[in-house]
Amino acid sequence: MLNSGGKKIIYQKIPNDYGNPFAIQKVNHSIMRESRYIIEKNLAKQPELNKKYLIDGKYLKPEYLVHHINLDVLDNKITNLYICEGNFEHNRIHDSLIKLIDNLLKYKLLTFKNGIYSLCYP
Repeated sequence: MLNSGGKKIIYQKIPNDYGNPFAIQKVNHSIMRESRYIIEKNLAKQPELNKKYLIDGKYLKPEYLVHHINLDVLDNKITNLYICEGNFEHNRIHDSLIKLIDNLLKYKLLTFKNGIYSLCYP
């Protein structure tokens, strides 16, 4: 499936008994973004984080977003997922990457030539 920005994302078919109130209801089942499902399952095993991030110790609160660290929305390994406390934090993360690219270009550690970015090695 594609998200509103036209990027492909992976949806996970979830078991009927999972009962996530934020899942998308289909005729015979429910679906949700695989990244959120993976985060929920991981956090459910960590009681110290349950109250902060989860509803009923099971469902990721809707205000939290999942950021893909390597920017590959198809890479849903738990080590590539980071929980953002809303749009502000998620935008701040992306802004930090843009600033990093700016600095790499400024200090000539990154070049852009013929439509391709390349790292420059000293």
